[in-house]
Amino acid sequence: MTANIKLKYFYRVKTRECIDDKIARYREREDQYPVTNWLNDIFGARIILTKSEIEEVMEELDSWQDELGLKNWYLRNKEGYKGLHIYFKNRSNFYFPWELQIWDRDDLQSNVENHERFKRGFIK
Repeated sequence: MTANIKLKYFYRVKTRECIDDKIARYREREDQYPVTNWLNDIFGARIILTKSEIEEVMEELDSWQDELGLKNWYLRNKEGYKGLHIYFKNRSNFYFPWELQIWDRDDLQSNVENHERFKRGFIK
């Protein structure tokens, strides 16, 4: 990737209502796992790239794992939503883990619509 790219990014910190909703939903699951995994995205950022730029990032993720403190990553393609999710781990216990989502600019409108439909259920 070119070093002097100007990235547009968006970020958010989950609201108290969103955190409460997520805890309630995850508590009901049969497959339980640590609460730190439930709250691995209290802070999150999104960047919008082209398909070829996303492919370049995906090719580098394994080599960046230790250097950038990556916990895991996956490509989600479900119910009209597509995005690369990358989780940064907490090596020092001084901060919560956080999430970076990388969206293809061609999927932007569909992702926004689906996020509003599925992720904002606590607002009614």
